[in-house]
Amino acid sequence: RLLREILEERKREGEPKKQAVVLIQSLEYKNLHHEYGNEHLKDLVKVMVKIITEECRFNVQVFSYTEDRFLVLVEGYESKNELVALTKEITKVMELPVRTTKGIDILKVKFGITEIKPDSAKRSLDRILKEASVALSTISKADKVNYAFFSELSGRKLQMEEVVEQELRSVIADD
Repeated sequence: RLLREILEERKREGEPKKQAVVLIQSLEYKNLHHEYGNEHLKDLVKVMVKIITEECRFNVQVFSYTEDRFLVLVEGYESKNELVALTKEITKVMELPVRTTKGIDILKVKFGITEIKPDSAKRSLDRILKEASVALSTISKADKVNYAFFSELSGRKLQMEEVVEQELRSVIADD
């Protein structure tokens, strides 16, 4: 099933279960893709997804997003600390050497996290994905952690990006 369908179903059910979307980006993707090819990476990601869903203590579902990113819908956690613990668990799993058809690999990752609070359940999936992406973009190589939560400050950045996008679209439409 698609993430959009699951989120819409949860809204209809009206369950006050806590939800978050975690956007995971592989930092080694381009190097591995160049060295081994797309099929090898698909194999590696399948192994990683299996490990994540088996090892996680929350209800998680993993979705493909782009070639170097995937999404995890997390449900039933209690606090942000549990989401941080989840990113640490996933990091541990991803950094374990994994045997694939081409050999043994390790993936370095970073996480953009946005919580879907009951009062903000009307946000579109596009908005949720933008928030997770903005959170991800706030992480620098100098940071000691590989995760970031979407916040009001990063939200202002998102608003500015949306204004610029609208302006560019109107300029293009005028041409």
